[in-house]
Amino acid sequence: MSFPNVSDAFWDWTNAVVFKVVRTAIVDFEVAETPLKDVIFDAVLEPTPAQKLLVKPEGQRSWKWFTMWSTFLLQDGQIIEDDQQKQYRVMSRSDWRNGGHQQYEVVQDPPLGS
Repeated sequence: MSFPNVSDAFWDWTNAVVFKVVRTAIVDFEVAETPLKDVIFDAVLEPTPAQKLLVKPEGQRSWKWFTMWSTFLLQDGQIIEDDQQKQYRVMSRSDWRNGGHQQYEVVQDPPLGS
């Protein structure tokens, strides 16, 4: 089954956002976060609708959830940081490469230990 390529629909819909991919490591029994490099890619963040928040576990409903649309490939669990030092953790990814984009579910200011 082939998917229609919708990458042209993203033209002029996104803004170039500078994100830093953050590496997490355990140093002296504590989590250390180090920005790896600047990565410039087009992305759109939209707040997650309330209906989708209701199906989240109760402790996660108060988190700031967003859907991020991009053509850039990230992995689950990766942390990215924008130019305002806001951090987002990739919680899940929907692979729509055949359609020309990726859909991510991200949470802002990811809690420690999650």
